Amino acid sequence: MERVEAEREAEQWRIVEILQYMQSLGAATGVVPPPSLFAPPPPPHYSTPVSINVLVCMFMLTVKPSGV
Repeated sequence: MERVEAEREAEQWRIVEILQYMQSLGAATGVVPPPSLFAPPPPPHYSTPVSINVLVCMFMLTVKPSGV
């Protein structure tokens, strides 16, 4: 698990260094890279801004037992 975290962190630093280089190169040459290149990545499609506890509570409030 620690190895995966270390690899992920190293990859993030590598990306940051590449983007900083590209920004400085763009400033030096006058060729500006597209702004979308430097935007943060969108959240994964499987993520949710709501915790699972909230979703379960909402589900429990909408589903009523058939015997009552």
